[in-house]
Amino acid sequence: TDQGVAWVNEADQQVYHLPLAPAQGEPQALTANASCRYGDLCFVPAWQALLAVEESHQGDAVVHRLVRIGLTGKRDVLVEGADFYAAPVADADGRRLAWIEWDRPDQP
Repeated sequence: TDQGVAWVNEADQQVYHLPLAPAQGEPQALTANASCRYGDLCFVPAWQALLAVEESHQGDAVVHRLVRIGLTGKRDVLVEGADFYAAPVADADGRRLAWIEWDRPDQP
């Protein structure tokens, strides 16, 4: 991000952010839902937030979504309903999104 580095921690599959400011030198958890995993992070400067693929395990079901994760940890669902999502990106002003999606048994 323009304020630090964001990543998915392999151990818990949650999103963390390490701010650039030396006074805030500890990583901050942006997500904390053990039933969710995240990937394909993309920082959108116009939002000052991350665009990510979220995989949520709900009982026997797995739900995939595209979400916006603010650098304060606020999460918004942007798209859901397909079996899989990948490679999300936003345009420069954050008004348009593009991604790949597919449903079983078809592949992209």
